[in-house]
Amino acid sequence: MSLEDAQALSADSDFKPFVAPEVAPEVRNAAMKKLFADPHYNVMDGMDTYIDDYSKADPLPESLLRQMASASFLKLFEDSPESATPESTADSKVLEADTHHDHTDLRLQPNNAAGSQGPGRGTQ
Repeated sequence: MSLEDAQALSADSDFKPFVAPEVAPEVRNAAMKKLFADPHYNVMDGMDTYIDDYSKADPLPESLLRQMASASFLKLFEDSPESATPESTADSKVLEADTHHDHTDLRLQPNNAAGSQGPGRGTQ
């Protein structure tokens, strides 16, 4: 087997002789390259881990990004919800986010725990 034999291969050719142990690695590689250039074998199945385009500028929707605490801390948006309603409580923010959320599976759960009762005497 030679490189010329590998270059002469077609989709209907028998590739078995090119994977024999006595075939030179460069000839085997040329044959495999020719085999996988065929569209029948050169199809993405979507199961590859790194096929997504990770250069996208906005991986999170803006409505979800506006609700993140880090977005308000970094002042990513000029019209922050804190400046619109400074007297709102944390519970009302949770309920507001819960009713206007685009992604229902990512909603915040309401905080039904009792609030602070004021300064106590500690463990005494």
